[in-house]
Amino acid sequence: MKTLKTDQGASEEPCSEAAPVEFSSVGPKGRARNGKIARLPEAVRAELNQRLLDGEQAVEILPWLDGLPAVQKVLQKHFDGQGITEENLSGWRHGGYQGWLQERSTAEAVSSLAAACAGMNEDDHEEMNRKLSIVLAARLAGELRRYDTNG
Repeated sequence: MKTLKTDQGASEEPCSEAAPVEFSSVGPKGRARNGKIARLPEAVRAELNQRLLDGEQAVEILPWLDGLPAVQKVLQKHFDGQGITEENLSGWRHGGYQGWLQERSTAEAVSSLAAACAGMNEDDHEEMNRKLSIVLAARLAGELRRYDTNG
């Protein structure tokens, strides 16, 4: 089986899954998020993101968050016990939650690609790699245009 070369050597499987990156913990400039919600335990953030995806509103979410001992512990330690506000939640919706949605979409795409690769022969892998490189180049060009516009 042909393998793909990388700076670190050859990968074992052309269509193997990459380790997930948690985009929700990284801000727009590549720095770690450090707001109230970003500092909460991952399990709490995961449930919060699911609640947002399910359409829950701040009026339901904020009391739930306020009632969690893990949340209170973080707020006491880092924010002098000041609670999570609608503004904090709105900031998370536009930042960390969007990163989580992107992360989720990427994971689904990787799973679909891995399923598509199952049972392929070497020539099919090469053709898929060629097509993927075109798609990725186009997507990167779009991201660079977006960055230039927002920069």
